[in-house]
Amino acid sequence: MKKFNYILIFFSFFLNNCIAQDKNDSIILGISKVTECNGKTIELILPKNWNTPDRLDIDKGFIQTYIYPDKSYISFMCGDAELHKQKNIKEGEYAREEKYNGFSIIYGNVKADRKDEFDEALNRMKSK
Repeated sequence: MKKFNYILIFFSFFLNNCIAQDKNDSIILGISKVTECNGKTIELILPKNWNTPDRLDIDKGFIQTYIYPDKSYISFMCGDAELHKQKNIKEGEYAREEKYNGFSIIYGNVKADRKDEFDEALNRMKSK
């Protein structure tokens, strides 16, 4: 009977650990560095698998956008211009706008199954 209890306890710890680990492992983030914003190099935390970033220089700043294969995007703006999230959001898609360390950050066209991933990236940048 003791053996059965030990096996049951071990199995329950193992199962709980697998469930918790699976939730954390499903969000995979990467790091990219953006330079020349107010004389600082900023480390960006992003959802993985972005395409080559697109950078648009503007007066006293820039907008750098990372586009994903599913057409979702995340943009960072440094400078005097204003960057706002998209106004027309399709059903089942999400957008978010934040301020962080001198940057305006937005994401858009994000499907429900990736929303947690994009939110986690923005939350981690804000908590630095």
